[in-house]
Amino acid sequence: MRSRSRCNAGPPARSRCLRQHDPEEPIGIWLDLAEDKKGLRAKGKLILDTVKGRETHALNARAGALDGLSIGFRTVRIASIVRRAFGISKRVDVPEISIVTVSA
Repeated sequence: MRSRSRCNAGPPARSRCLRQHDPEEPIGIWLDLAEDKKGLRAKGKLILDTVKGRETHALNARAGALDGLSIGFRTVRIASIVRRAFGISKRVDVPEISIVTVSA
């Protein structure tokens, strides 16, 4: 079944890379965000010059303790003419994607 929503992540620089959704300390950057057949594909890079970036790298890459992603998103209303023409019910903005302990 085809999804009736569309992702509008915008430039990856607009989508923050956080740990556990904490906006106070970004831990990296997203290099590429794109919607494909399976969903949202994200490619990012941890900033190892930050304490939280190094901790996240150690917990994730070395220990496997942080192995989930959680997407912070907002749905945006679309004009009815667009919904009828393209069959799209909503658009999703992605302001942040977090590396988390347990993804929901």
